[in-house]
Amino acid sequence: MNSPCTLCWFERIGMVIIGVLWMLILRYGPQIKYIVCVFLSASYGIYMGIRHTASWWQRDAGIGLGDKLVGAHTYTWAVVVYWCVVVVMSLALLFIRKKSSMMCDLVNEKIKPKPLSVYSKIVFTLSFIVVCSNAFQTLIVNGIPPFTGKSNPIN
Repeated sequence: MNSPCTLCWFERIGMVIIGVLWMLILRYGPQIKYIVCVFLSASYGIYMGIRHTASWWQRDAGIGLGDKLVGAHTYTWAVVVYWCVVVVMSLALLFIRKKSSMMCDLVNEKIKPKPLSVYSKIVFTLSFIVVCSNAFQTLIVNGIPPFTGKSNPIN
C-alpha cells in the first residue's frame, strides 16, 4: 500500500473541511459564516490542486505518480472538484428566492438547529465514515503526527 504524498494529504484536508461545512449547513442552515468558509476552503483547495498538478505535470511521463480516473491522474481531479464546489455554491446563492426558507436562514441572526431528515442522517453518517477512514489510513500508513506521507513516489 502506497501512502499518498504530502500534497495529496493537503488536498484531502480541504475536502474534509468542506464536507464538515456542508454538514453544518445541513444542520443549521445556510449561514453567511459557513458559506464564506466554504468559499475560502475551496480557494485553498484550488490553490493546493494547482500547486500539486503543476509540480508533477512535466515529470509524470506515465510512471504512475497517482492512479488515473477517466484519463487524468487523481491529483488533477482536485482542481475540478473544488471548482465544482465554487460553481454549485455560486448557483445556489444566485437562485435564492426572496421569500424562500434559505433566504430566511441567511438573514436570520439566531441560529436554530434544523431537524435531521433521513437524507441528512445518511449524509452525516457517510461523511463521518469518510473522515474516520481517512484518519485511520493516515495513522496506519504514516504513523502518529508529526509524520507525513512521502514527497516523491517510490517508482
